Amino acid sequence: MKLDLLDMYSNYLISQNHYATSTGLANMFQGEISHDQMTRH
Repeated sequence: MKLDLLDMYSNYLISQNHYATSTGLANMFQGEISHDQMTRH
């Protein structure tokens, strides 16, 4: 499954009510993406 990182990241930012981090996003997807992948994006 190819994930659209921009859509995932923007939805994550909208849904967060605290600090949004790439590590937090990676934890939500349980290994499907890495925090490094989001940081590079």
